[in-house]
Amino acid sequence: MSNITLTLDIPIRPKPAPRPRVTRRGTYNPKDYTDYKNAIALLAEREKPKKIEGAVLLKIEYRFKMPNSWSKKKKVEMQGLWHTSRPDLDNLDKSIKDALSGVCYNDDSQVVLKQTNKVWSNNGMVHITVGEL
Repeated sequence: MSNITLTLDIPIRPKPAPRPRVTRRGTYNPKDYTDYKNAIALLAEREKPKKIEGAVLLKIEYRFKMPNSWSKKKKVEMQGLWHTSRPDLDNLDKSIKDALSGVCYNDDSQVVLKQTNKVWSNNGMVHITVGEL
């Protein structure tokens, strides 16, 4: 059984972790990705979660906005169904785990149980639940 320490709805379109860029001056991530991670961390910090020292449960639901080109009928049919196209869950999860590291837990290696999914929705957002095991 887990003790829920944070539940957060982030009204931002889900963004996967990109490959780091390597230049002569070093390795870096693109600015839009860094801004995305910082926004998630800031929203989580505002909730003042208790930092977990032990094992962490992480539940994430990525809600992808349906294209405007879809008909109303198709949007109704697709609401809540699995989003089976790109981006993949691994890269989406990495960005969330990195953003919450240092805010909800000390290191993302503490995440021992993870449940994630991708669905179609009217609005793009990320729903996160963090718990202590």
